[in-house]
Amino acid sequence: MLSVLYPAGVEPVVDPLQDSVPEPPSNTVTFDRPYRPSTRLSDIDEEKEHGPNHVPDDASSCGSWQDLPESEKKRKNEEAMLPSRKDYDDFYRAAASGKLDVLNRKLDLGVDIERESNQGFTALVIAISEVHVDAVRLLLDRGADVHHRVHELPPLAHAASRTHHGPELLQLLIDHGAILTTTSRPDQRNVLHCAAAVGTPDTVEFLVTKGGMDIEKKCRRGCTPLLVAARAGNVDNAKVLLKLGAKLDAVSINGGSALIWSSSWGNVDAIKYWLELGLDINARDNNGHSKSCDSPYCPTSHFTDLN
Repeated sequence: MLSVLYPAGVEPVVDPLQDSVPEPPSNTVTFDRPYRPSTRLSDIDEEKEHGPNHVPDDASSCGSWQDLPESEKKRKNEEAMLPSRKDYDDFYRAAASGKLDVLNRKLDLGVDIERESNQGFTALVIAISEVHVDAVRLLLDRGADVHHRVHELPPLAHAASRTHHGPELLQLLIDHGAILTTTSRPDQRNVLHCAAAVGTPDTVEFLVTKGGMDIEKKCRRGCTPLLVAARAGNVDNAKVLLKLGAKLDAVSINGGSALIWSSSWGNVDAIKYWLELGLDINARDNNGHSKSCDSPYCPTSHFTDLN
């Protein structure tokens, strides 16, 4: 029969009606191990007696922080300091609201400035889209990549599509190394195409006069910036382009004129404008159509989604 082993410091309970300690069940095995109360008050006593760095005897079974190698301690410390999801959420919100102090604080914490949000936007493009010029400047100064494409478009294209501060945003990007001749994929449209479609006249003029961009540059469908403005019905941009020397008689690969492209989307004001300038109302494209939006690569389909 197995002998009864009681934990140290625990007295057996003796039934006064019996002369001896009751035997445990024959199928029970007990183990002699150091006794520790269910509370951890003894830890406090040990700390008072031995100091705050005292390691209890029974801590060795699971290891302790002091037992970890220095490299492992460093790794755990670094992991504890990594930016969290909330840090990134705050970072994107700060870019959208133009809060410079939060942007700086999160960048100092170590957030990846090029990490994209769940919607696929970088902090730089978020700040550009919300027209927070100071936030854009801060992000660029902190190393944001001016070539990081968002939804297939470089930051320049997003800046050119803004209805406010377009030239200022473009100049900031250019000063930090952005290349104006960059084109979008797969349509091969450049920044001037974007500005002509949904930008403003001052942005168009900035790109042609100060940026030196080719006013007759054609995209994959053979559309010049003027034809893109015609398709979008942007008469104000068309007027600026014509004033700067764009060719009124330009046609796309399929033979679509400015009048035909405006007709494709029922832009009445643009149609009237082209007719006033003398474009032929009976003109047809190479397929004999008076409307030319029969292609999946319409020249402004992507740009118009930015606003």
